[in-house]
Amino acid sequence: MKFNRGQVKKYLQLSDFTSLFIEELGWDYADISPIYLKVNDENYRIEAICQKRGLMVYHCLPEKGILPNSQVRKKWKFL
Repeated sequence: MKFNRGQVKKYLQLSDFTSLFIEELGWDYADISPIYLKVNDENYRIEAICQKRGLMVYHCLPEKGILPNSQVRKKWKFL
């Protein structure tokens, strides 16, 4: 599958992963509910943005705008 490198770069710079995967790479919309997690009194929303043949791509939306490090991710518990 060919794709437009300039458009891919633009989507990455904008952190527009939905458009990157769906519009440029041809993935399908994911139709599942977000997952809500809490670690060290911080809330996180994990949202499925697309899927392809059962493989899901998730996007972490932290409450305070800071992505968790690997030590925090290992402690995630579902709300």
